[in-house]
Amino acid sequence: MEDITPPPDGLYASYEEARNALKSHGTQHGYGFRIWKSIPHNSDVKTRYYYLYDQSGTYQSKAMILRTSTRIIECPFKLVIFKIKDNDQWKLEVQDKHHNHGPSLNPTAHNVYHRRTLAQKDIIKSMTHAGVRPIQIMAALQKEDPDTLVSATDIRSERKAIREKHLNGRSPIETSIYRPSSLQASASSIMRHKQTTIGQSQTSSSRQGHQNHACLSAIRRMR
Repeated sequence: MEDITPPPDGLYASYEEARNALKSHGTQHGYGFRIWKSIPHNSDVKTRYYYLYDQSGTYQSKAMILRTSTRIIECPFKLVIFKIKDNDQWKLEVQDKHHNHGPSLNPTAHNVYHRRTLAQKDIIKSMTHAGVRPIQIMAALQKEDPDTLVSATDIRSERKAIREKHLNGRSPIETSIYRPSSLQASASSIMRHKQTTIGQSQTSSSRQGHQNHACLSAIRRMR
């Protein structure tokens, strides 16, 4: 079985830079990773992230009849990215470099490489609202990052999430009806209808008045 080269220990200017280095190494050497835990637990500001091989651990079967826990891969690979005390630097440190499996043939086999960055999410969102097709969105992402592994399926999933957030539990028709621009258009239409109706009524009343006046004048002349 071919060994997987572990990422080198190193210092980085930020957590994002350290994670990007890990991501780049993983795509080149055929492994994925996932966060096992982060510290402090009850804080949004983390100073330490522990990573495992992405297919290690256990998962709970979703079968309704047979509820069993199935082992995926008990891979010992483990590393940590942590902030150095009294310093703004972050360190990537491998705690166990060993894998009990060979490298994957394609990095797309790992979910971590399908995740969209914030910049990619913004591109997909803006182009989706502009009515751009997924294939054109894919071309834009590849232009920004030729090494991206985001697929057309990933883009469709992102677009679906954008639409669901926009609908906010309503149907597309309800969203169209209750959109402010639609409400304003409806109100304007109602006002125009009222003004037209009033104008027609006034014209009809004026015409009837002229007719009555003509009749009275004719009667006076006959007398």
